[in-house]
Amino acid sequence: MLVAGSLYYLVAMMRDNQAQLRSIDWLEHPWLLVASVALNALALTGGCWTWWKVLTRVSGGDGPAFAPLWRLWALSNPSRYLPGRIWHLAALGTLAPAAGVGRVPLMTSLLIHMWFVLLANLVLALAAIRPASTPIWIGMVVGVAAIALVGTWPGTLNLLSRVTRKPSLRWSSTWRFGGTMVLLNTVSVIVAGLGACLLAQATAGLPLRDFPRMIGAQAAAFLVGYVSLVPAGIGVREAALALLLAPVLPPGSSAAVAVVLRLWNTVTELLLLGGALRLSR
Repeated sequence: MLVAGSLYYLVAMMRDNQAQLRSIDWLEHPWLLVASVALNALALTGGCWTWWKVLTRVSGGDGPAFAPLWRLWALSNPSRYLPGRIWHLAALGTLAPAAGVGRVPLMTSLLIHMWFVLLANLVLALAAIRPASTPIWIGMVVGVAAIALVGTWPGTLNLLSRVTRKPSLRWSSTWRFGGTMVLLNTVSVIVAGLGACLLAQATAGLPLRDFPRMIGAQAAAFLVGYVSLVPAGIGVREAALALLLAPVLPPGSSAAVAVVLRLWNTVTELLLLGGALRLSR
């Protein structure tokens, strides 16, 4: 129902603005498109690198090398589009022994890493949500800062371990390491957002002054798609992004850019998948 409603919203926006969409030359700036894909690939690889650092910490410094883990990550990414969150975890668990990774450390590190990724996106989402009231804005900043501080505290995951009775979640680290991981994931999200900005500029003429809004909208849309539990947030993420871009892009363009960004992200993941297949059997 969420996917159907989101897709209907996007199609309706594009249908009502067909003349505007026909005026867009999607291939007018091919080098900007290539640069946007390169930035997205760099950001995705950077996110995998931070996962590797978490896995190394979970494994007590005895984790795998980065290259095998990157191949594992690139090969399993397409399974996110299958209905049900279990398939991505199942793919990772199936491929883990071939990469020399234990399933329990792998799953534990993945959960911790995703938590850090969510915190990074939450911080950047503030750039897309700017209420008119200054006190509300200050309250939001303070609230997100508090969530980030609590979320990077090692005791948070240990408390979750006791509540869920899952000892594999126990996390032996420091506040500094958690904060560093959130910071590095924030950089990765910014790099991916800059790639999205180049794509939006090349197609819909997004002004340079609206790049921070675009990066924040990307982060906020990611959070909406993630909590929706829809596979890879498909449809829901695009609808949220189109809505958040409405103040800076015409309605038809914002919907079209959101859909093209999904294609852009999928193409980047498939290119990385091709590289992983090329590097290993």
